[in-house]
Formats: sequence, structure tokens, C-alpha cells
Amino acid sequence: MDSTLPAPIPEQSHFQGNEKVWVLLSHLSIFLGFPFLLPFIVYLAMKKDSPRVAYHAKESLNFHLSCLLY
Repeated sequence: MDSTLPAPIPEQSHFQGNEKVWVLLSHLSIFLGFPFLLPFIVYLAMKKDSPRVAYHAKESLNFHLSCLLY
């Protein structure tokens, strides 16, 4: 297995429980005034409970950091 590939997202068609809320907060955190802190906190809090939310929080943090660098 190639170590450069990201971890696969669990195969589910719908989010469960409050997962959608956490994902939306991670992605919309730039409008809330916490573009780096909120996705990082969501990732740390949810990485063991929900791999799907952790994946989206990492992607959101990566996007916000990339925008800052560009």
C-alpha cells in the first residue's frame, strides 16, 4: 500500500448524528473568525469518534493554511 495516499473515507452515503454540523463548522470556520483554530479543535476532538469528520476537518485546515500561504 502506498503511504502517500490519504486514508480512505468510510463508505457511507449519509452523515450520522451531528457529523454534518461538525463538518460544516470546520469548513465555514473562516466566516466565523476562526479559520485555523476551529478545524484543528474539531479534528482533535473527533479523530477517534468519527473518521469522516476528522477527514473533513483535516481537509478544511489544509485549505485554510494553503490560502494563507498563497
